[in-house]
Amino acid sequence: QGCKEESRKLFIRCLKAGCGLRGTQFVTGIAVSTQLRWIRKLGKPLTPKPIFHQGDEYEVDEMRTYVGNKNKARWIICAKSRKTGAIVDMIVGRRTKKTLKLVIDKLLLLNPKAIYTDKLKEYCYLIPEHLHKTTKYSINHLERFHLTLRTHLKRLNRKTLCYSKNQLVLEYSVRIYLWG
Repeated sequence: QGCKEESRKLFIRCLKAGCGLRGTQFVTGIAVSTQLRWIRKLGKPLTPKPIFHQGDEYEVDEMRTYVGNKNKARWIICAKSRKTGAIVDMIVGRRTKKTLKLVIDKLLLLNPKAIYTDKLKEYCYLIPEHLHKTTKYSINHLERFHLTLRTHLKRLNRKTLCYSKNQLVLEYSVRIYLWG
């Protein structure tokens, strides 16, 4: 079953529809180990489409999840263009200055007009003051996107039996959802 192109397309549709690996196995007949191998293979090369506008406004926010158990918190940090609505960059890691800097540095290369964030203090150190905006309701679109992402990817639901054991599998799953 795993050799057919139709099976691979059905697997990606199941992943984007919120099915867990066992549910996808039930629907497609593809073993969980094969599905994990596909997630690693398909997610690794995926990056955002390079259609970015110079001087755009961006929203940056983070979403909490975990890897392995609830004590190992990880954050999905996304940057979204306000003009196109596209996710410009995404990274999975701890919510540290170093991880946030990876996303912010990519945005600063695009000469943004403004970068909207919540009031997390690390952003004040990373974003120049004339670009940084923290007004009320400024990142609603990105917050709504995070809720949709939680709904569609089962491994991100708050109260579920499905979770990621590996940070790379989590990151690749989100990449497949966003850009696959």
